Amino acid sequence: MFHTAPVAVQTQPQARARFGAHSGAITRPFNVLILTDSFKLAYRVMRCFHAAGANVHVLGSTRSRGLRYSRFCKSFRYRANDYRDNLQPLIDEVNAVVIEHDIALIACGEHFMMRPLIVMAPALSAPCFPMLSIEQFDILNDKWRFTQLCNELGVRCPGSQLVADVAALRELLQAGKLTQPFIVKPVAFDGATGFFAFDRSKDLSQLSAIDYSPILVQEFIEGEDVCVSVYCNKGQILAFVAYRYSRATYITFEAPAIRADCAKILANTKANGVLNFEMRIAPDGAVYWLECNPRFFMSIAMSMLAGFPFVEYGLPIRRVSGVTASTSGAQVRFIKAAALEAVRFGRLTLRDFAYLRYVIADPIPWAREGLGFENRPPLRG
Repeated sequence: MFHTAPVAVQTQPQARARFGAHSGAITRPFNVLILTDSFKLAYRVMRCFHAAGANVHVLGSTRSRGLRYSRFCKSFRYRANDYRDNLQPLIDEVNAVVIEHDIALIACGEHFMMRPLIVMAPALSAPCFPMLSIEQFDILNDKWRFTQLCNELGVRCPGSQLVADVAALRELLQAGKLTQPFIVKPVAFDGATGFFAFDRSKDLSQLSAIDYSPILVQEFIEGEDVCVSVYCNKGQILAFVAYRYSRATYITFEAPAIRADCAKILANTKANGVLNFEMRIAPDGAVYWLECNPRFFMSIAMSMLAGFPFVEYGLPIRRVSGVTASTSGAQVRFIKAAALEAVRFGRLTLRDFAYLRYVIADPIPWAREGLGFENRPPLRG
């Protein structure tokens, strides 16, 4: 992971003041800088900022270079190095880009640079998209600590325990102290990285694939995966949507009980910005909270097309206001599902056309991702 201790963070109030952070002092179009070491999530975030009226500039790495092919990428600049031991060079580089492109807002386009950006924010010459504090991020981003928080608040989670390493996990299995089936996963990776499921049919040789520690072990819950995305200010929910994926279709649904549990978590942490939660609904209707992603999320563009433009809540110029709640049945179909609908019933919805326009407007990145050119995972620090 990134080491932040060597950084002497100093604020730069004069440089920040010229942008009027979140004051409505700037006008459209405005310039946004996205920091990223990956393509997939950053591309979707970039499209959402562009749709909100921003010119998007990217400071990235070879793993995110596919963003250069997007017509919505105003400029792409390679970072000088990975800054594993000292964030000060990255602070200097970001501030140089801020000046060069008159950046009004800085945002993170993926998972592993989120924490460094939070640390660097006071020393940057432009305001950042609203984010958690380091303390809030470390609680919500860590799957074990998130599970403990949910238990304290009476929010249902799968039975969980934290194991030091593979050797300790093997000992528990051989001693019959783990009930199968169960899953294992790292406490702070994303995108199902490091996720393994074990049942009685799996040989213990599967353990050799686990290359991280500590290891979060959770009981396996049968059921349906669903998600919730929110934008909040000091723990107050300003936008909320619950959704599931079914047959290549993004579908929203009303979820008052899930929203109530979400409100407990957010009120307790006083969280800011965009967060995404993953959970599983068991056959008996019980909801088990699995993890929190305290950042932008992979389905953010689908949420935008369904009527939930999450990035707009954190912009210097705000086009949305008030509380936005999840509505039932809003659907956005991927091309495969839309094509099947057209063949079977000879019809497409307005949202189908909106998604087709989303793809056709920028076909090269979409094709490169579909062909597997953009599957490079981000660095883990």
